[in-house]
Amino acid sequence: MGIASSECTNLYSIGGGSSMNNKKIFYAVFLLISQSVLALDGEQLGMLTSAVTEMCETPTKTGEKFSVEGTAEGGAILKLLKIGIEGKISKSEWNGIEQYREGLPDRVECVVKLVSILTPTFEKSSPIKPKPKPKCSVPWEWDTSMRTCVKKVTISRKNYAVPLDRPITKVDGRIDFYLNTQRLEGTDGKGSAMYKASRGAIQVVVPIMQGNTMVGDMREVIYSTSEGGICNISGLTETTGWMKTMRVSYIILLPDCGQVDNTCHARLDSSRKRVQIGMEPLTVTISKSC
Repeated sequence: MGIASSECTNLYSIGGGSSMNNKKIFYAVFLLISQSVLALDGEQLGMLTSAVTEMCETPTKTGEKFSVEGTAEGGAILKLLKIGIEGKISKSEWNGIEQYREGLPDRVECVVKLVSILTPTFEKSSPIKPKPKPKCSVPWEWDTSMRTCVKKVTISRKNYAVPLDRPITKVDGRIDFYLNTQRLEGTDGKGSAMYKASRGAIQVVVPIMQGNTMVGDMREVIYSTSEGGICNISGLTETTGWMKTMRVSYIILLPDCGQVDNTCHARLDSSRKRVQIGMEPLTVTISKSC
């Protein structure tokens, strides 16, 4: 198995030493692996190289990077700690490697030669098996990026009618989505917005604006669960800046509804004192860790 060029950076990220020495190690090790068939992928070989580098620089750290288990000649297991890959080596071979290292004062030569010696010991092992995914009870499923069990739920289509204080000629405003929190009505004594924690809930708040004046609003909890917290809503635009500071997770601008954004529709009714809003089904991810 060859090493893809995109994986080479794993070899180049070697701590310690000068930049020039790191380049020498990188090119020497890359030349070595490009001419052989390896059981290690680029990331694993990079971690082996990094461990050997520390072994060459600070011999006392060898026990933090490698362990040898078993006493049978030729049957001991060499482990590269922390990432758990294993190879076969005898006790005498391992002791010989440690003695060989002591005779290599040059860091670059030490790393390159020990990597060339140790790599085949891992190739003697069975192919490295990927760690099994943790079991999630149906309908929960494992999410690789979040590294937790999640469940997808669909919020059905919603329709709202927002009454206004006065007639308007065009729809302006937004739909604010609050995840795991709710914005309360009114403000505190300092004029600041008030909130309450509400894990597992999604609240929408819809202010209708005429210029800088709010002429109508509505708020509603459109989804609530006791199975976990709300992680995200697919397809919506996340907030930034002051909206994020106001704890709004997602936002839809009403002028965009049915135009730029197809997740919603908004129109004035004939009286011009009521805004009709329709929201298409939304897909929500929940998890016990969110």
